[in-house]
Amino acid sequence: MLFGLMTRLLAGHKGAVTAIVAFQLIQTAGNLLLPTINAAIIDDGIVAGNTPEIFRLGTVMVLIAAVQAAAAIAAGYFGAVVAMKLGHQLRGEVFTRIQSLSSQEMAAFGTQSLVTRATNDTQQIQSFAVLVFTMLVAAP
Repeated sequence: MLFGLMTRLLAGHKGAVTAIVAFQLIQTAGNLLLPTINAAIIDDGIVAGNTPEIFRLGTVMVLIAAVQAAAAIAAGYFGAVVAMKLGHQLRGEVFTRIQSLSSQEMAAFGTQSLVTRATNDTQQIQSFAVLVFTMLVAAP
């Protein structure tokens, strides 16, 4: 049920989701590349006593870390924006549905329950969306 809801709500945000995946891939590639460069610094620089190689590879590491940080920030930003848009859309749909209920249905559900559905449950979906966007590529 949650997967179907997320698929339906994300249908209008394909470009942003694609950007999030791209930024997550860049971040993950950086995470995987930095230990290799660190090993090269040790093997080709420290063990060989090659100071210029240490500085060159260190500069490469700093550049990769900067790109990785920028990609992480961009992915987090776009993930938060999309999650907020999903929440806005979902709250609108819940509100419209609640407005269509009869007095008997409103009494059966209870005002407190309906307010919870419109606020807390929507917040839970937003939190789930942010979690998915931040862990989308890195976890596998």
